[in-house]
Amino acid sequence: YACDLYVEGVYLARGYGKGKVGAKTNVKHLAAEAALSKLRQTNPVVKPKKAELTEDALTRTEVLGTKEAGEGQIKETNIGNQMLRKMGWSGGGIGKEGREGIAEPIKVDVMERRAGLGTATDLAEKQLISAKEANQVIVNYVQSGREDDLVFSPELTSDERAAIHKMARRYDLQHKSYGKGQKRYLVIRRKRNAQDVMAQAQFRPGQYGTVVGDGKYEVTLPQSSNWQ
Repeated sequence: YACDLYVEGVYLARGYGKGKVGAKTNVKHLAAEAALSKLRQTNPVVKPKKAELTEDALTRTEVLGTKEAGEGQIKETNIGNQMLRKMGWSGGGIGKEGREGIAEPIKVDVMERRAGLGTATDLAEKQLISAKEANQVIVNYVQSGREDDLVFSPELTSDERAAIHKMARRYDLQHKSYGKGQKRYLVIRRKRNAQDVMAQAQFRPGQYGTVVGDGKYEVTLPQSSNWQ
């Protein structure tokens, strides 16, 4: 068998193979490897760097806090809220002079921990992250416009990581887990194509293995002197 590989109509490489079992698949792989080897001689190679676990990694409590924050504010449809308004309350204190007491119905008090990602509460410590919370934290990240990575603590279970992986796929984000056992952690990041990475890279003549400005990608320049 033989397989010729073309890119945009331009011939790059050929793979050969013999036999019956898996021969067609093997020649395709051989052709692809030969093409990559040829392209590396004339084009830069962009490779994502491993995301490191940092002290800022999101904990389970913080992820669950995204739901608690949304539920903390008493809504207009709340029964207690409606009863007070039917009795003439229009907001503010409800004391003798109209300015005493609390200004709003009692609500859950939350502590802000990380802008754009949600909040954390002590109530969340013994709960597990569900699909709903996983979706909320990913939505917050997408809508925030942030370019940095979203790193999750190793304390998350495999099921919790699976839920976050699923939501990351839904919103077309890059997602990968690193490490093993109790040290395994999850990283979410926005997708960037090679052109975007190269546009932000800063090179010096004769420099190889150049690290892109944000430190997320490594760019290896070709040894060919014809590349610019």
